[in-house]
Amino acid sequence: MSSTKSPPSLDSRARGGPASGHTVEVARTEEEVEAWRPWWESMPVTDVDANIDYFLTVVRTDPTVVRPHVMRVDVPGEAPVLVVARLVKQRFRVKLSGARLGSVGAPALVVAFEGVIGATSETQRAAVSSAIHEALAAREADVAVFQKTNRASTWFAHLTGRGPAMLRLVRPPESSWTSELPDSWEQLLAARTSKSRRQIRFDDNKLRRVYGDRLELRRLDRPEYAEIMLPHVRTVASASYQRGLGVSMLDGDVQGALIDLAREKGWLRVWMLYIDGEPVAFWWGITYAGVLAIGSPGYLPSYSKDRVGYFTLRRMLEDAADDPDTRRIDYGTRDADYKERFGDLRSEVSDVLVFAKRPRGLAVHAFLRSQERAVAIGRAAVTRAGRADDIRKWWRDRNLPGRSSATADATPTDG
Repeated sequence: MSSTKSPPSLDSRARGGPASGHTVEVARTEEEVEAWRPWWESMPVTDVDANIDYFLTVVRTDPTVVRPHVMRVDVPGEAPVLVVARLVKQRFRVKLSGARLGSVGAPALVVAFEGVIGATSETQRAAVSSAIHEALAAREADVAVFQKTNRASTWFAHLTGRGPAMLRLVRPPESSWTSELPDSWEQLLAARTSKSRRQIRFDDNKLRRVYGDRLELRRLDRPEYAEIMLPHVRTVASASYQRGLGVSMLDGDVQGALIDLAREKGWLRVWMLYIDGEPVAFWWGITYAGVLAIGSPGYLPSYSKDRVGYFTLRRMLEDAADDPDTRRIDYGTRDADYKERFGDLRSEVSDVLVFAKRPRGLAVHAFLRSQERAVAIGRAAVTRAGRADDIRKWWRDRNLPGRSSATADATPTDG
């Protein structure tokens, strides 16, 4: 750390100096991060990505992470700000309908989702920005990345309204969907249109009529299912479209370690549907600070005609609505019909990149800007030709194991 003394308590006053004279301490090792645990855990962390244990698990297991770069930013007269960041050997990619069109690498300070904690005033936000620029100027990294920043937020306005345009870049927007949950499943249904309620009940009853007692739903995160949870999830995930994209529940050492952590902490939720005792569809997520953040689902393509994925989704919603500790569902940012169907709040988010004024930082900026312009032109041409849905379907089908013709449950027409 830039200071080796123990951090002052949250109630302490920031150190002296003029209003613009903020001070910054940096934890660059796991031991230094651990020394901040009492203070960190007193902060209002709202996203699991910025939880200290989740963060340290990523640092320990992700081979692209070089080390922590957690900052404590003190502004005179105001509470300290926590910035949860890590130094990463980052590849910056350009995509079109899921296809990767190119990439460029650079060391980056990657800030966790909702990882700037306690910056409630403009003075604090300015101090955080200054601390980031100081780190870049000191050659800690060539790029700083603020992930999935809400474009309607004060923080987004701050990031995009400061400094020369040549030293920042806003990545293309993505839609993010959330749902505020009522006190029960019945209340959730009551808030929908009568047509929607009839359709939901019809679909549920249809599957129950077809399979009857052969149909079973289990919460695999419960202790009695500990031994079968991962084997049964693997059975379904190995056949799903998400596995082909590398975004399934079990892809990679990092995801596996995070699943283990979530189980240990009681955050993990897994809903699995069985037919004749065979696992056929699952949904999963992590519950943290009252929010259920959904991971990528999976289902067996041979059951797509029965829409088993949507049936399991509705059981997840039913369970979450009836759980008093779950207040909101975060569906994430990937395109899917069910998000528009069940999400009630849509927002736009973008990564915001801040670059060092050095050759590599400027080269990354130039590469991304030129590539994204080309992608925008291509996307506009595809949209005008009415082929966008066809291309997305082709890409999903291409990534199914064995190149099955079945599409994912997260598409508008299947599951």
